[in-house]
Amino acid sequence: MFIFDYLYYKIYTFYRNLLNEKDPDIAASAIITLIHICNLIVFITIYEDISGIKLDVLSNKIYYIPVGLLYIGNFFFFRRRIKIFEERWGNFDFAKKQLISRIVVIYLVMILGYIFLHGFIKEWIN
Repeated sequence: MFIFDYLYYKIYTFYRNLLNEKDPDIAASAIITLIHICNLIVFITIYEDISGIKLDVLSNKIYYIPVGLLYIGNFFFFRRRIKIFEERWGNFDFAKKQLISRIVVIYLVMILGYIFLHGFIKEWIN
């Protein structure tokens, strides 16, 4: 949860300070929801590869409802906690912010890279 909290805080402050958005929590919640969906895709593909069972979850439209509920849950969960995040990460020294940012970037590259490479390799093999 630490990575998502930090990502939400950074996205929120980016939209609030640099883009002068009125409601930065809407965009930040949407981006966090997309990252959650990417995590689910990774877990589903790993399960499919290990078990050999093909789950056809991404083509079924019934899964839009849980995604919407996930967005609403993220929106209200993070909106209440923004003051806590500002206290926690607003006064971090530069070295700690750099370390956390590197961890977050490595995490995002691993997740998105896995999704891209998994799809590319499966298409290339078939």
